[in-house]
Amino acid sequence: MRLLCLLFGFTLAVAVVRTQAQSLDSLPFAVHQTIDQEKGSGIPKLVDTYHWGGTTIYCIEIDIEGVPDTELHIADSGKLIRIDRLREPSEESD
Repeated sequence: MRLLCLLFGFTLAVAVVRTQAQSLDSLPFAVHQTIDQEKGSGIPKLVDTYHWGGTTIYCIEIDIEGVPDTELHIADSGKLIRIDRLREPSEESD
């Protein structure tokens, strides 16, 4: 039973280390520049990090009018890796 609890605790600790929430103030300058270029009228809200190939990737959620709209994945060098749209584009009437 102790071994099971120890394994569970270790697994939980590894999961916490792999994905860490950070404040916007703690991001590298290059990441801030990319956010400013890509956010449009949105407001950066949530930051998570993960590691990929020896590089730290910052995942930033951009909210528009209080609703999550876009997720930017940016390398610590400032390179934009991926953009995910979190909501469907509104249909324009013809």
